[in-house]
Amino acid sequence: FLSKPWYFYVLIYLLVCLFYFFFGIMMTVLYIRFNIFFIHFLMLSCDQIKPLQSQGHFGLIKPQQMVETFSQTHQGFQNPFPGPDLYPDVKDKVVLEPEFEPKVPVPANTVDVQCGEVSVKVQVKQYFLGNNQFINPSDMMLGGCPSVGFNDQDRIVAFESELQGCGISFQMTEDSLVYSFVLVYSPSPVLNTPIVKTNEAMVEIHCIYPRKHNASSNALNPTWFPYAAVRAGEEHLHFSLKLMTDDWRYERSSNAYFLGDFINLEASVVRANHVPLRMFVESCAATLGPSGEAATIYTFIENSGCMMDAKLTESRSSFMSRIQDDKLQFQIEAFRFEQDSSGMIYITCHLKATTTSSPIDTMNKACSFVKETNRYGWTAVNGDNQVCGCCETSCAMRKGRSLDTDGIVPHLTPSKCVWKFVNYCCAT
Repeated sequence: FLSKPWYFYVLIYLLVCLFYFFFGIMMTVLYIRFNIFFIHFLMLSCDQIKPLQSQGHFGLIKPQQMVETFSQTHQGFQNPFPGPDLYPDVKDKVVLEPEFEPKVPVPANTVDVQCGEVSVKVQVKQYFLGNNQFINPSDMMLGGCPSVGFNDQDRIVAFESELQGCGISFQMTEDSLVYSFVLVYSPSPVLNTPIVKTNEAMVEIHCIYPRKHNASSNALNPTWFPYAAVRAGEEHLHFSLKLMTDDWRYERSSNAYFLGDFINLEASVVRANHVPLRMFVESCAATLGPSGEAATIYTFIENSGCMMDAKLTESRSSFMSRIQDDKLQFQIEAFRFEQDSSGMIYITCHLKATTTSSPIDTMNKACSFVKETNRYGWTAVNGDNQVCGCCETSCAMRKGRSLDTDGIVPHLTPSKCVWKFVNYCCAT
């Protein structure tokens, strides 16, 4: 055997290696087929087990793919049996929202108006908005006037005004006399929070009177007056409200103010041929709009001539001593509204003139609140301090007709706390 040539032994060695090579391939194929069959058997037995879905499969193929591969290697299986899908697609359940039906507001019917011969009375239920939520009586104004009373038992807020008071406007048609005014509700923040729980509301009120009325069937006997007296009685009075310099001598040319400055205002009336008149300021209010019925309002003169700013804010705002009867000067400390970005503030004053022969009383006065060492309390310009006794309560309405009008002075408040007035006055 050893006498064979060397290439014989090489051939024998190659045949042995070839045998082991094919033997290894055959064993590998059998091993793979066995594993595929075993995995398929396990999937059929445990088809209820669903593993968690992961984003990566780390090189493994789906069971369905393995079954298809197994069926393709065996041509005898014409219809392969698919395995369970371990990664089913999840579909969200669609839930349809019910159809939205907004509530229809119901008329509240909470305001009662009584139009009299010389005055108007308004009664407002405390659940003014009709939502069973009580309002704060101090949040409601009739024009520029607050309420005159509140009934705790019936929960009714009462207002009363002369037909030519509280910002009431007058219009005359062919057959009627129409007095119009606005009832304004401006909710204030709840307690010490910056929130409100009700909306603002406005109610327009009209008192309509017949223009022509014959009170008697008897013949009318006219009373003759001198021409001058008739003309003076029919003459329109001219009211004005001006910004004045620090010495009160001239009308102020600049209309810029800093916080802490005094704003000098002078109300006057031109009487022409009229009898001598005495000037009064019925009320003054600051708003963010040109109308006195704006939502944000601060009344610093009310109750027929009471300077409330000094009492409410401990400022030095006050009426000045009179230099003549047909002028009334007063000054207020500059202020601004909190968290206001518009920069516009308007001051609306209700002016009134009476004859100098008329007495100074609770309805015709100019009262300042003084807080000094030697005196403390309300002081009247004319010296009779008793007429100021109603400033912190409610001054009774007097009967009769007054000569009055509105003077409006709007002013601008930039963010740097400089007051700037766009100065104009309106009078009828």
